[in-house]
Amino acid sequence: MQESFGSFVNETAGLLKEYVEVRIELIKLRAVRMASRTLSILVTAFIITMLSLFILLFLGLTFSAWITALTGSQVAGYVSTAGLYLVLLLLIIAFRRPLLQDPLIRVFINENLKDHGDESQTDET
Repeated sequence: MQESFGSFVNETAGLLKEYVEVRIELIKLRAVRMASRTLSILVTAFIITMLSLFILLFLGLTFSAWITALTGSQVAGYVSTAGLYLVLLLLIIAFRRPLLQDPLIRVFINENLKDHGDESQTDET
């Protein structure tokens, strides 16, 4: 009886060790998935931001040229463009939370928890 109990304890200890190793591996894989999703979102946001800045730059130059053609003064064209950019900056600063912070937080949370429901179902079965 003691031998069977000893083998039971050894077998259980082996299974427990294997279970812990598998759980650690699962945590590592989830962390890698979360990091890769976050990095892909950041890279995509960076590319979109850079392209948007180029578009904004050329629109600003076009606006400056248009104002210069209307007023005949390059200074007026560039100052009006700078003023437009200043107004845009102030609006972004004033509304940064609802325009930028909250949507970005939602995107990160939704992307990183997207498959969480699927994983919990597979863990239970």
